[in-house]
Amino acid sequence: MRAMLFESPELDVYGHMALDEAFFAAAEPDLVALRFYRWPGGLPETGRLTAPKGVTFGYFQEHEEVVRSIREKGLSVTFPVARRMTGGGIVYHDGDVTFSLVFPWSRLVAASWIYKDLHRAVHLGLKAYGIPSRLWSPPQCKAQPAASCFAGPSPMDLVHEDGTKFLGGALRRRDGAGLYQGSLRMEGFSSTRAQLVRAVVEGIGLQWKSFLIPEGTPPRLVRDAERLRRERYETKEWNHRR
Repeated sequence: MRAMLFESPELDVYGHMALDEAFFAAAEPDLVALRFYRWPGGLPETGRLTAPKGVTFGYFQEHEEVVRSIREKGLSVTFPVARRMTGGGIVYHDGDVTFSLVFPWSRLVAASWIYKDLHRAVHLGLKAYGIPSRLWSPPQCKAQPAASCFAGPSPMDLVHEDGTKFLGGALRRRDGAGLYQGSLRMEGFSSTRAQLVRAVVEGIGLQWKSFLIPEGTPPRLVRDAERLRRERYETKEWNHRR
């Protein structure tokens, strides 16, 4: 199994959604591809922004409800809001460590096991750097959809010792490949962004028993993403489809 850590260009939410799909469409059966989002203007090493760089929301959510939820938080919708191709709820990109992973996904493996394996991998990566976390798995619990991805933890999300959720993600499977889009909140950590990124890389490498080799994003995928951005992710037809 090959494992690659792809360097990301600076993109807004439309561009990141498009580049994730471009990587997903180019998935190979023996390749794990990890990518951390880079936002225009960068992000602080610790803490959060007063206004998000953008918002993403799940494929099955209603656009009007998403906008209403954003405004209920006292925010003016002056930033881009993009529908993901994965499920889940609203994610505010206001300082989170955001990343995507494209990986081989057997039809025999349930989504719940994918979440468990990926979040356990990040848990082990954090543990390797002495950063405490735990998998949230209460007894007799059924996952409930939430308007916001961080309204509360679902089984196999990662939480702090006090039970506060800090890592959640959403999945899509297609033709033997999986796409995971994850958001790791920095609140509650004394670690820097760079340390948390290294921990995620360490954990993914442990999960697939591979060293992730850094590489630039292939130009053809950048071109594919630019087309997907224009034709899909920044259009009303996509974002207002529900």
